[in-house]
Order: sequence, then C-alpha cells, then structure tokens
Amino acid sequence: MRARTALLELLKGSGEWRYFFRACCETSPFRLRSQAWQFREGLAELGYEYPDRGNPELEDALVGLHASSYHTVSPPGGMKSGPPRSAKTFWPGSPSVAPG
Repeated sequence: MRARTALLELLKGSGEWRYFFRACCETSPFRLRSQAWQFREGLAELGYEYPDRGNPELEDALVGLHASSYHTVSPPGGMKSGPPRSAKTFWPGSPSVAPG
C-alpha cells in the first residue's frame, strides 16, 4: 500500500493522530518530517511497515499531505494561508495533553 493511503487511514481512524499531524504542520514541514518515526510506529500498529530512513516514501507522503491539506485552499478575505499557529506540542498516546 502506498504511504499516502496508509497515512490517510491512520489519520481518519484517530483524532489523536489528526491532532498530532496538525500540530506538526503548524510548526513547519521540517517538524513534520522529523516526527516521521512516530507516524511509522503508528502505521506499524495498523500492520503497515515502512523502512527507516533508507526509503523517504513516508516522509515525502507526510510533507505531501501537509502541502495538499494546508496550502491548496485559498482563505477568505485575503488572510494568510495555512492553519493558525496556536497548537501545543502533542505526542500520540500522551495522557497529559488531550486533543481539543
């Protein structure tokens, strides 16, 4: 299965993962790419295996999802594109921070 499809399944099935994805996107694409290991572990729990660092497919899919979800819609009223920069850092499975 393609990494993009697997990531969409992970995000669709969990509000925690959507929140984490959004928090990473709000910081920068570099933050998103650097946290690919967590997405890799989440996908492994669903039965999808993606090799570590030797194959950039997962990282490329994350950055591609970021670009397509946050920069293809033009905001109303001429506002700057992209999400607001207010999300706190969140680690999936962390009981101390709840998505909100």
